[in-house]
Amino acid sequence: MRKVTQNSINAFLARKSGTFDNTSTDGDALFLFGNKIAEHRADGIYITTAGWASVTTKERLKGLGADVYTRKHVLHLDDKPWDGSWTKL
Repeated sequence: MRKVTQNSINAFLARKSGTFDNTSTDGDALFLFGNKIAEHRADGIYITTAGWASVTTKERLKGLGADVYTRKHVLHLDDKPWDGSWTKL
């Protein structure tokens, strides 16, 4: 895991704000290039690709513990095809 991923995820999980290269958090949400890709909700953490299933987006989501990957040009979450929409971890 890249250092920027580790630092941004640690801050997000600790609900602290910070900016780490192209990733930032206000403690409630995690942003990549200004796009919200994760957020704390009352019933847990929710994730999305925000329409960008890039290598970097997938790495940040993996840092949160999501099993997200692309196989044969299809995005997967927990071994099931995923459209990247908001999903509870």
